[in-house]
Amino acid sequence: MNAYVKQIVKARLEFLEMEEREIEDNIIMVNDILREQEEKLKKIREEKAALQNS
Repeated sequence: MNAYVKQIVKARLEFLEMEEREIEDNIIMVNDILREQEEKLKKIREEKAALQNS
């Protein structure tokens, strides 16, 4: 491979690694949000059940 092609490949790999990290970070963030929402939903259902049983 000549130097130009190596440079293009290196730049593309760096870009893909950056994109990969960004997506992984987004997945972590979405999972955190999902856990919070699931906990809120659980509390709502518990309160709803308690009110219906009283």
